[in-house]
Parts: sequence; C-alpha cells; structure tokens
Amino acid sequence: MKVNKGIQAFITGQDQEPLSNDLYQYGYQKAQAGYLAGISSSMKPLTQTELATPSFMFGFQVGQATLQAIEDQEKSENHSLNEVNQIAYKQAIQAFYQGVADVNKGENSKTLSDNPVNDLAYQAGKQSANQVKQAALEQLLNNPLSDNVMDISPNSQLQALANQIMSAGKKAFLSGFQGESIAETSPEVEASLEIGRKARLYVQSILEDSYVGDQELPIAIQNQIKGIVLEAKQDFQKKSKTTDQSTFDHTFDQLVYDQAILNYQKAYLTGVRSMESQENPITPSWAFDQGRMDYLNGLKSIVVPKSSSISQANFGQQAGIDAADIFKKAYQSALDQEASPHVNDIFSEQVFAGAQTGFQNGLARQIKGEVELNQLTDPEKLAYQLAVQEVQDSRIAGAQDYIQGKRNSNGFGILNQAMNNGYQVSQNGYKWKLDYPGQELTSDQKEDNAFMIGYQAYEDAQSGQNLAITLANLPVNSSTSLSDAYYGIRDGYKIDETEVAEPDLTGKSPAYQDAYLIGKQSGKIAYSAGSQAFLKGYQLPHQSDLNSQVSLAGYQKTQLGFNDGVAGQKADESQGKYYLGYQSGQAAREALLSKTEGTVVDQNSYNSAQQGYQDALKEILVNPDQKPTVIIGNAAYQYGFHQGWMRLYRAYQKGLEQFSQGGQSFDISDILGTDDQKMVFKAMSDSLSGFQKGLTLGLDFNLDNEAPRTGYDLAKSVLEGIARVQKGQDPATNWSVLDQAIQSAKHAVSVNPLGNWTLPTVFQDNLLASVTFWHAIFVFQSNYHGVSRSSFQSQEFFVNLNYNSAISASLNDSLGRKNSLQLNQGSYLNRHSQNQHAVSHWEGAKNSYFDRKLTNLSLADNIVIDYRDQFILASTIVGFITMLSYLVKRKQDS
Repeated sequence: MKVNKGIQAFITGQDQEPLSNDLYQYGYQKAQAGYLAGISSSMKPLTQTELATPSFMFGFQVGQATLQAIEDQEKSENHSLNEVNQIAYKQAIQAFYQGVADVNKGENSKTLSDNPVNDLAYQAGKQSANQVKQAALEQLLNNPLSDNVMDISPNSQLQALANQIMSAGKKAFLSGFQGESIAETSPEVEASLEIGRKARLYVQSILEDSYVGDQELPIAIQNQIKGIVLEAKQDFQKKSKTTDQSTFDHTFDQLVYDQAILNYQKAYLTGVRSMESQENPITPSWAFDQGRMDYLNGLKSIVVPKSSSISQANFGQQAGIDAADIFKKAYQSALDQEASPHVNDIFSEQVFAGAQTGFQNGLARQIKGEVELNQLTDPEKLAYQLAVQEVQDSRIAGAQDYIQGKRNSNGFGILNQAMNNGYQVSQNGYKWKLDYPGQELTSDQKEDNAFMIGYQAYEDAQSGQNLAITLANLPVNSSTSLSDAYYGIRDGYKIDETEVAEPDLTGKSPAYQDAYLIGKQSGKIAYSAGSQAFLKGYQLPHQSDLNSQVSLAGYQKTQLGFNDGVAGQKADESQGKYYLGYQSGQAAREALLSKTEGTVVDQNSYNSAQQGYQDALKEILVNPDQKPTVIIGNAAYQYGFHQGWMRLYRAYQKGLEQFSQGGQSFDISDILGTDDQKMVFKAMSDSLSGFQKGLTLGLDFNLDNEAPRTGYDLAKSVLEGIARVQKGQDPATNWSVLDQAIQSAKHAVSVNPLGNWTLPTVFQDNLLASVTFWHAIFVFQSNYHGVSRSSFQSQEFFVNLNYNSAISASLNDSLGRKNSLQLNQGSYLNRHSQNQHAVSHWEGAKNSYFDRKLTNLSLADNIVIDYRDQFILASTIVGFITMLSYLVKRKQDS
C-alpha cells in the first residue's frame, strides 16, 4: 500500500517522504525511474527486473503517454490509451496548451511544478509556441505585407498564434511607415514598426534619388516599393496632375503611391516656377526637370516656328504658353537691335540676352558648343538657338536666292545682313572650281551650308550638262540646278537649229545661264560643223549625243538648202545654214547649166561641180556601165559628178538605142551638149565594135560593157540566121529587117552567083541591114564557090578576106570585082596594094553612105590618107565597120 502512495506522490508532484518509509520511498523512486525511462530519448531496452516491477512500469507508461500527448499536439493528432495512461495523456495536453497560452500572454519564464507530467507538457507547449512565434516573426520580417501567411504548424491553436503575430506585425508596419507609434508593444510589433519606418525612408530616398542601399529592409519590401514608385512616376509622366491625388485607401501600396505622387507634384511645381525665377533646388529630380520641360515645351509651341500646338495643356505647358508674349517682346527687342528688353524681370532679360548673343554669333558663324549652351538658362538658351537658327535660315535663303537666279536684296537689319552674306558666300561656292581649279575645300567651307549650297549647285549643274550632252534622261527628283543646267544646255545647243530669238536670261539661275551659254557656243560649233561636213562631202559619225544630234541637224538643214538650190527653188538669205546650202546648190546647178552670164553666188561650188562633171565624163568614157560607188569630194563636186554621170549615161543609152534600131534614127539633133553627143557616138562605136567582133567571131574582145555586148549578140544572131537560111530555114534573128537582108542576099547570090550585086534600096538607110546583106552575100557566094563555112573560124583568114567587089557593087564600082572573088589567101600578101585598093573603095563608100547619113561628122577628105595605116582592113566588111567606129570616136574627141 505504501508503494502505491509513493507512486501517486511522484505522479501528482508531491514531495518525497522521509527515507524511513521504505515502501513509500520505493514506490516513489521506481515510478520516477520508470517515468524518466519512458521520456528518455535513448530508448534503451528495459531489463527483466524493470519489466517485472509494477511501480517502474507504471511510471514508464505515464512518461510514454506524456510524450505521446506532446507529439500529438504538435502534429494535431489524438490517441486512445489505457485508463491510467489516458489520464496522464489528457493532463499532458492541458499542460501543453497552458504553456502555449502563457507564451502568448508574455509569461514565457513561468514553470509548472505540481507534477512531472504537467511540467514536461507545459514546457513542451511553451517551446512549440515560441518556435511558432519565431517562425511567424521571420516570415513577418521577410515581408510584412504578405497576405499569404505560411502554414507554420498543423496545430490550429499554434497556427492561430502565428496569424495573430502576422496581423499585429502588418498593422505595426503600416503605423511605422506613416510615422505612428503603438502603445502595446511586443517584439514583433517593435520589429514591424522599425521596418515600416525604414520603408518610408527608403521611399523618400528613391524619390530623391539618394538611396545607397539598406541591408535591413526586406528585399520583398524594397522590390514592392520600387514597383509602386515606378508606376507612380509613369502615371505622372503621362499626365502631370498638380491637384491632391490621395485617397482614403490606406493600404501600403496606396500609401507609397500617394507619397510618390505628392513628392513629384512638389518637385514639378518647383520646376515650373523656376523657369521664371531661375531658382533651382539643391537636389533637383526628374519631376523638377519635367516641370521645366513642360514649361519649355509650352513656350516652344508658340515661339518656335512650325511647332505643333498643344491640346489640353497641363499645368507646366500652360505656364509656358502664357509666357510666350513676354518672350516674343524681349526677342524682338534684340532683333531690332535695341539696348534692352524694356521689361524689368529676370525672364525677359535672359531672353533678350540669349537672342542678342545668338544674332551676333550667327552672323559671325561662331556658334556656341553644347558645353557653353548648357551653361545658359533655359529661356536664354532657347532665345539664343532661335536667333542663331533665324540667322542661318536667312543665310540659306540668300544662298538659295543666288542659285535660283534671284537678285540680292541688299537690305539692312540683322536678317538682311544674313541674307546678303548667304547670297555672296553661295556665289563664292558656285564659282569655287572655276576660280580655284583643283584646290581642296577647307573644313570651314565644308561646314558652311551657304557655301556648300553654291558649291553643290555647281556640281549638280555639271552633272546636268553631261546628262543633256549624252542625251540621258533627267533623273526623278533632280535638284533645281541639275534640271536647269540640263535644259540650259539643250536650249543653248539648239538656238541655231531652231532659229528662234535668244531668250532673256534675266531671272534665270546661274546653272541655266552658264549651261545655256556653253550650249549656245558648242551648239553653234556643232551646227556649223554639220553644215560644213555636208558641203565638204564628209559623212558624220553615228554617235548618240547632243553634239552629234545638232551636227546632224546642221548637216540636214544645209542639205535641204542644197537640194532646193539645185532644184531651182526660191530662198531667203535669213535662213542661215539652209541658205548656205542653197547657195552651194544653186552654184552647182549653174555650173552644169554652163551659165556664163552674171555673178556666180559660190565660185568654189561652181568650180567643184564642173570638176565633178569632168571627172564623171572621164570615168564614163572608160567604163560607161559601172558608176563609182564612192565619190570623194564636196557636195557640189558630188552633185556635178552624179548629175554628169547620169546625163552622159542617158546619152550613151540613147546611142545604144539608136544602134539597136539599126541606125534608122541615128542623129543627135536633140542632143545639145557636146559631151552628150560624144556619149551617143561612143555607144554607137562600142556597139559597132561588138558587132564587128561578132561577125569575125573574135575571142579577145571584152564584152563586159552593154554596148559591145549588144553588137556582139546581134552579130551572132546574124550569123546564126545566115546558117539557118543555108539549111533552108527562116533566119529568125528576131529582127525582121535583118531577116529580109539575109533573105535578099540569098536571093541575089542564087540569081547571080558571080557578082554584080546591088544593095536593095530598102536597106540603104539602115547600116546594120546593109552590113548584114553584104556579109550574107559573102557567105552565100563563098559557099557557092566551095569554100566551107568552117574555114571562116580562123580570124586571121577572115580578116584578110577581100570584099572589094561587095563594096564596089554598092558604090557602082566594078574595078577588081573579079579578083575580089578569088579565095586564094596567097594573092593578098601584097599588103600595100590591098591598102591602096581599100582606100579607094572606102572613099567611094564614104561618098555613097556617110554623105547621106553622117554629114554632120564634117570629116576632111584626107582623113583616110592621114590614118591609112590604121585602116588596112577598110576594103573588107570588117574594115568598113572598123572605119565607121573610128569616125564616131573622132567625132567624140572633136
């Protein structure tokens, strides 16, 4: 019994009784030992003695139940134990929550000593509560604004404790951020207040751009503040509102946003006011700069030319707009070169000073650099830049006036001075390459816009001239100088061609004027060169350029005049190159008409045309069928050659025509020119020569020319006709008169084979018919006496045959008739005797035929005697024809 009391005394936390009570003491100590073994973390195996000792096992089970209760509360679990252990289990749970509650009340140092079970669970509850508080505080310190409290403990009471700490901490954080204090403090409250105060300072440091870093402020808070401040900045930059933007929403985000906006408003308004007072804060911010910028933009929208107007201007912009009138008055005072702006305020004085310096620097082209500009106040800088720009614009306007051909204004005042300077400098630039060929530009010249406008205009003008000369197309969007030079060259080049009055160059650009004068000079040379090329008989090269085009125009114009001149048209002396060609053509025409009266308008062309005619005569006498393809000489010479050739060739063709007609119309009564008559006789002579060769079957005769070939072909037709008649066929020479002559000869020989033949009257006026008759007589009579036709194939034999009897018959002369029929070749070796005989018969033939048909030859009676050695064959039919050819040639030469 005493043992159980000892056990109960330990479990309930009673003091141990004196050692005299052994059983009580035993029970107390064994229960204590078992309890300690039950809560021990070593978990050594129990001994058999311990297992067999009830008091020990009772204490052990109570310790185990206590540990189970503590573990279950931490894990939010429940277990059912035996009766004894369940009691201990519940007591331990109560003690655990008592520890949690005491910690929550701040009684962290309190202990429970009524029994070992309660004390262990109580301390375990305090420990768990402190751990939860620490975890919650750490979470709070990491981000006191987090709405998502982490699950610190599965035990709802412990998690509630954490939530309470987070809630209190967030309130304290906001209080600290707003500069407030809290009466009831706690560690988490104090920590949160401190973080809030640091957060406020952090926001301000960002706004003032002075933050260098705070290692104690949570990163999450820093990032959130930066994001909110950035959002506020962007919103303010979009629309700079200067009215109160705060709300009743006191969340941290809104508090930070409101603080940023309020800061920006103050800085912005300070910036706007500083534009007029020029009082700058010690630490300006972007909002301050934005205020100044808005003011400046508002001012620029009015005073800067071509600026866009501002609709719905904000506070700063409107302030600048309102100041525009003051700015303009001060600026105008400087432009008018007055001594002061006449308004006593800082803003006007700065505008006046900036404009005055700007005008001076602009005229001197000594513009302030960026560093110097940044030392000026904004109004002063704006006025300076406007003044400089206005001077520069005026210089550019003057430069443009020059290259556009406008007159220099030569006015007074700052801007007129700038225009005059720009005009002159542009002129210098335009003439630079002309005045200083090959010299490089200086850096100052390259940087001078007015100079470079003139310089570039000259460059463009050269390009325009080259494009026009090469007949290239004008590029799209060409500069004025390029376009003017392009058309100036074209207009100048064609002034002679178009024969229009010269244009008034007043008001024309220098590019056009220079190009026009160059084109005019070059065009005049080219036009004259083309004209002279025609007159001199030159061919123009085929080139695609303006020079060649104008040369061709001059060539064609002169050619047109020349053609009208040789055609006898009327012309006007004022027609330039046309009239020059006309005079040459007129002189050439007169030369071929053999004009002898009056004054020749162009003696050189007159002489050249005559020379061309004479050369054509020489050429056609040598080869009448082949006109030279290339005639070298001037236009008049070529005209004379061509016209002479064509005229003489027509006369030659007429002679050929008369021969072809058998001599029935052989006369020159309608041929006026002596040379033309020569060509008629030459055609007759060449045709008779061919006829002669055809009758003799000569093989060494050149038949390339038409006349000999015509005579030759006719002779062959006669021979073939005679041969056909010998066979009893018709002659079929295609000439009825020759067919009749052959048939008449055949009949004469058949009637009187021994001779004494008479030329029928019908053939006496037809030379070819007469010759055909006598030749047919010879052939038929020869065959009659047994001479074979093949023996005539030998030209030597044929030439030496004597036709005295045949010729004598026609002349009523019977001398030697009998001998003439002897066909012994050896009887004709006495050449002198034959020649004398031939002369006598030729004289008779001449008297009987040529006295009737060719009396206009006017040959002397002694012509045969003078040339008897050339007429050895006169006693033959061949000799007869040879003599006739000679006589014709003599007529040509005469």
